[in-house]
Amino acid sequence: MNITQIDFFILNFIQEHLRCAFLDGFMPFITKLGNAGFIWIVISVVFICIPKYRRVGLTLGITLALSFVCYELILKNVIARPRPFVQNPAFVLLIKAPSGFSFPSGHTTSAFCAATILFCFKNKLRVPVLVLAILIAFSRLYLYVHFPTDVLAGIIIGILFGIIGFIVSNKIVRKN
Repeated sequence: MNITQIDFFILNFIQEHLRCAFLDGFMPFITKLGNAGFIWIVISVVFICIPKYRRVGLTLGITLALSFVCYELILKNVIARPRPFVQNPAFVLLIKAPSGFSFPSGHTTSAFCAATILFCFKNKLRVPVLVLAILIAFSRLYLYVHFPTDVLAGIIIGILFGIIGFIVSNKIVRKN
């Protein structure tokens, strides 16, 4: 079995065993929170406006922007992996078909980047944000718009960018 077959096995398992009316309504809502990084941008802006959390907000905003360049403008175009619903056109989507390529999941990358930064800063929102990040990642599978390997790559890239953003932020603060 190759990796794409394993990916489809997992996606089809989710569709056959977890699909239900509640999740059919809930998962599109969850995934919309991650559209264009909306929820993470809002959190960044709110934190920037609160002096106590300004550094967290700036770190989050800048790191999200840099990760976006990496996954959206570089990796997706270099790898050019078609989305699952493109490879299986018989599947009926619950949301409008996203454009662009599949690998890695941008929603997942942004979500785990945000969660990692909040964990590094020991912010009070870190656990709820991690739960939301997990839900967003799962929503991409449930909605059949990403393969499991796309989501796994998004988790890894998001965590790496979060850690790097935190380290760079600390180095900048130490220099000043």
